[in-house]
Amino acid sequence: MKSNEIIDVSKQWIESVIIAHNFCPFARKVFQENSIYYEVIADTDTITLLTRLMELIDYLKSHEELETAFLILGNNFDCFHQFLDLVDLSNDLLREQGEEGQFQLAHFHPDYRFDGLAETDAANYTNRSPYPMLHI
Repeated sequence: MKSNEIIDVSKQWIESVIIAHNFCPFARKVFQENSIYYEVIADTDTITLLTRLMELIDYLKSHEELETAFLILGNNFDCFHQFLDLVDLSNDLLREQGEEGQFQLAHFHPDYRFDGLAETDAANYTNRSPYPMLHI
């Protein structure tokens, strides 16, 4: 699938799931104002992805019209446990770079499962997305 198609599917998910079910009270405003940056990064390694994450944070700092961003991983990190490892590394990097107080990550994955919950528990669906993604 092409990057623009992946972004379109992701936007549809944000609108029909996150906004429609009010999972995030801030989502509607930034979505309607088109102040969300979307980027697809596919077929890459962890180091390149972490580097791009920090570049994206710098980009957000220099583009005040943008409130938030989605780094959509496309076909990367299909395995949920590998994805969680990436999330841990990403949060560690934010701390190390002194960005933890200014930026935080939310994370979504097609197979998202909260620790201690059954795979079919409805609560898991708040973080299930069409693609693995990091939300800054």
